[in-house]
Amino acid sequence: MSRCGLSRIGTASVLLTVFAVVVSIQSAQAIVLGGPNITGQVTPVAGGYRYDYTIDYSNSILPSVITPSAFVGYPVTGLSLPFYNLAPAASDIQMPNPAISPGWTAFFGPANPLNWSYDPLLDPNAGTYDAPDTAFIAPPYVLNWSGGIVLPGQVVSGFSFISPYAPANGPVDVIFGGLPGEMQAADPPLPNSPNSPFAQPGAVPEPLSASLGALGLAALALTTTRRRAA
Repeated sequence: MSRCGLSRIGTASVLLTVFAVVVSIQSAQAIVLGGPNITGQVTPVAGGYRYDYTIDYSNSILPSVITPSAFVGYPVTGLSLPFYNLAPAASDIQMPNPAISPGWTAFFGPANPLNWSYDPLLDPNAGTYDAPDTAFIAPPYVLNWSGGIVLPGQVVSGFSFISPYAPANGPVDVIFGGLPGEMQAADPPLPNSPNSPFAQPGAVPEPLSASLGALGLAALALTTTRRRAA
């Protein structure tokens, strides 16, 4: 996000730096021991925020009757994020480097049972999100990456997009090959778009433009106070 308008206000610059550091620290853990860990990082950029996701399957274990999920050990073939608005909620959508992990494509459109499935009763993270769990059962849209594959032992990054909306906490779906329709929930950051269940007073940060406006006002007030004191 551009910092124009604040560059001449030292106090605002400091506050913005702190804000950027806080926003950038966003991560998630998958719910199954030995399954893939989905991590997400959010960084302020020109136009809003850059959301980056990584599928970390490096700590996988083979399927077994003693593992907590039948999903463990199967390849990951898709990643889906719930959305409640279309453009501009996600733009500049990127896939992993094809030289490292080929075959990935992206779809941003209506949700359906093949690209989204969520049951709060099966999600140990239920009750910890920034919106009611039931709001994630049937989102109108999804951003879905598919066509590639992440095998146990691999780490694949490069799933990303730009959004003008600040992050909130909610579930995503990890889709497993070899088990059609079977998914596993994880909880990396998601955009707080206007129609999302996160968009409630005081629930999560507003888009960065509002945050920058607040910082600008705070800095202006501080500067005015200092001038009066002088």
